[in-house]
Amino acid sequence: MSNPRLHQILDALAAVPVTGIAHSYGIASVPERIDRAALPILLVLPILDGSGLRRRDEFEIATPTGAIGLASFYITHMLLYAPVGMYRNAASAFPGLVDLMDAYTLAIRANARLGGLLYAPIDFYTIPGAVTWAGVPYLGVRFVLRLVLEITT
Repeated sequence: MSNPRLHQILDALAAVPVTGIAHSYGIASVPERIDRAALPILLVLPILDGSGLRRRDEFEIATPTGAIGLASFYITHMLLYAPVGMYRNAASAFPGLVDLMDAYTLAIRANARLGGLLYAPIDFYTIPGAVTWAGVPYLGVRFVLRLVLEITT
């Protein structure tokens, strides 16, 4: 296995097609403002906001055998579904949001190692609810992913 760089892995994550997502942005193309017509979108963010970190560091490195090193990176793949208040009631927004969560799960399952860039399949959990981007609150989901890659010398 080659020694992929994190930037390459995050670009590959942004390229994973998810049914129902209008646009997906990698770390070099994250927009400052979102046009409502562009929603729903996914943003690859090499950061965490601390909620739901589950007592882990954002970056971990281990060398269990001494021959190889494994690095775990915890990143956020943020889904912005709709501006808060766009729907008359929450119940009318939830079915579409849940459908996108299902589509995301299937897309990650189909691309679990990002074409061989990762040492282990992507492990993730979801934090649905209100998310804020550029000062605007959205109904969305933070997918917190654990990306494990091998570091060889």
